[in-house]
Amino acid sequence: MKNTIKIITSAAALIIAASLLCGCGIFKKTDDTLIKAGLECAGTMREAVLNDTYRKLTSAQVSDDVLQTVRNMDVSRAAAVYELKFDPEELIKSQLNDSGGEYDQLPDALKKKLKNSIYSSIPVLTNSQAGSAAISFMSMFSGSAEIGSGGPKDARSLVFVFDSGYPVYAVFFPGADGRASCTGYWLMIDCQSITSPDALLEQLHITGEQTEAVRLK
Repeated sequence: MKNTIKIITSAAALIIAASLLCGCGIFKKTDDTLIKAGLECAGTMREAVLNDTYRKLTSAQVSDDVLQTVRNMDVSRAAAVYELKFDPEELIKSQLNDSGGEYDQLPDALKKKLKNSIYSSIPVLTNSQAGSAAISFMSMFSGSAEIGSGGPKDARSLVFVFDSGYPVYAVFFPGADGRASCTGYWLMIDCQSITSPDALLEQLHITGEQTEAVRLK
């Protein structure tokens, strides 16, 4: 399923918000490990939303409708899991029109920072379509999980779709010795609207050529 990103916004927002270049969908041995960690992350996120004390301590405001939606969700299993495929370096270079090779001159630490920002931009872009309340909710109720071994060698981003409620976007960054970290974000869109890779890309407001969402589960 191939679609491209065409997002008209400022140059900085293009780097943060536009995200997906193509890759190929081959099921990897690490997929089960990532799915387990992503569901663990989603469980922590749901618990945070429903915990009165947590909401009080963080001064997080949650509408009754959102609260009820999350309460009705079962995040212990996913109805479907999709991987978003793209090459962050190629995306950065294309969006910046880097014909002079400025990106290649950056120190490795700054290259990594820029690439990580691309992976983390997807939930920002998606939730910005629903307004500031959705961005605030995403920020206050993100989650994290750790993978002790069997993690990915490269950063990967997965979208967990449940039987009802909201999807969870999880980005995985590799560490040392097979370890990895997972950070999860709510996507304030309806799970039931995501019936295929194309439908997912449409809900993420991504259109065009050379993008791909691959169903892993």
